[in-house]
Amino acid sequence: MIDENQVRGATQEVWQTMLGAEPQPAEAVPAGGLVSASVSISGAWSGTILMNCSSTLASRVACTMFELAPGDLDDDLIADAIGEVVNMVGGKLKGLLPSPTTLSMPTVIRHLHVEDIRYPHQAAGPLQTFLVNGESLRVAVLVGEAQAVAAVA
Repeated sequence: MIDENQVRGATQEVWQTMLGAEPQPAEAVPAGGLVSASVSISGAWSGTILMNCSSTLASRVACTMFELAPGDLDDDLIADAIGEVVNMVGGKLKGLLPSPTTLSMPTVIRHLHVEDIRYPHQAAGPLQTFLVNGESLRVAVLVGEAQAVAAVA
């Protein structure tokens, strides 16, 4: 029900509006040292919106959002910023789905590789990768009932 064009459009709109950034579609996949955030949608349609980005990009987002210097950031501020961005992207995509649906609170984790995170019982859906100020960003839709996140350290 959600397609790649909708993922791309929602992501670009949120990043441009909230952060003044221009995500450009790219083939890049975030490399090691990642921050990932997700929100689950449940109801008439069920799935998860998962966003992965480098720690560097996550810090830049927090600096922009909270108008702070990098040295003034902590992990909680970075998690809050990235969580809010995925929440906004998820909200945009939720608005395209049939009612009723609800959006969960964001979950944010740090890890080394995209493969470190698994969402049991969900199938891969649309996926878009971007470059934002030279840093990679990945937004994926996972389809199916949301389960607890399984992370491998």
